[in-house]
Amino acid sequence: MTPVNLLNENYSRFFPLHQKVYLINMSQERDVDQYDSLSGIIVECSGDVLVLRVPYSTGQIIAADGGRNTTFKVITESFGVGLQISADLVRITSDNLLRLRLNSVLEVVKRFEMPRVDSTIKVFHHREDSPLSACKSKFRQIVEREKKGLPLHFTLLENPVNVSVSGIRLVTDQFDKSSPLALCVLDLEDGQPPVCAIAETAWHRRIGTNSVIGHRFITILKSDQNRIGRYVSSLQKSMGIKVSAPRINWMLLDRMTFDNG
Repeated sequence: MTPVNLLNENYSRFFPLHQKVYLINMSQERDVDQYDSLSGIIVECSGDVLVLRVPYSTGQIIAADGGRNTTFKVITESFGVGLQISADLVRITSDNLLRLRLNSVLEVVKRFEMPRVDSTIKVFHHREDSPLSACKSKFRQIVEREKKGLPLHFTLLENPVNVSVSGIRLVTDQFDKSSPLALCVLDLEDGQPPVCAIAETAWHRRIGTNSVIGHRFITILKSDQNRIGRYVSSLQKSMGIKVSAPRINWMLLDRMTFDNG
């Protein structure tokens, strides 16, 4: 990572309006066993203040008060390179605006696309109209049930997918639902309970007669990320594909873009 020393007033050159950014929760109070992320579109950048519009209702997911500091790693791409900077949350407004105060040196980082593979697995996929806070509550309930060895209240169905540590592409019959959030449960057939994740929609297309959706995982256990990574590597090896060594501190920015068929 290469640090870039900037005066505050120059941040707007790297964070222009309408640019997409990704937030990764780095707060001391966070669950360190869980990956938590958001994405948003820049609507204001002035001095060291960055304002983002999140495309879904967050609900009360974060305590932005004097007693607890919520810190994010802010990641984006500008001038063809990856950029990251730390920022403290100032407040969340009722119309899903996140006001952040940038608080570190801007760094240039190398971006990697995570390995992914086509497969057919059993999946539960449900688009959510609820705020992110409610989705997180459902996520915790499922994880706790799995820890206790209790059965799930829904059925997983076979679905052709393209999966990586950072997201999933699958066929869905929910083309008309506009909610950008979804609950995804994946059976990797590795002798362990299914992987559970909250995902945000990256894109939605019709491909032939199918409705296909690309998701980015935004809440998932880190142990489940590792399981997906092993699953992808195992399938790649069986297909004779060269397997890359696991990456440390990778940014989970495989955007599941609609560019590879």
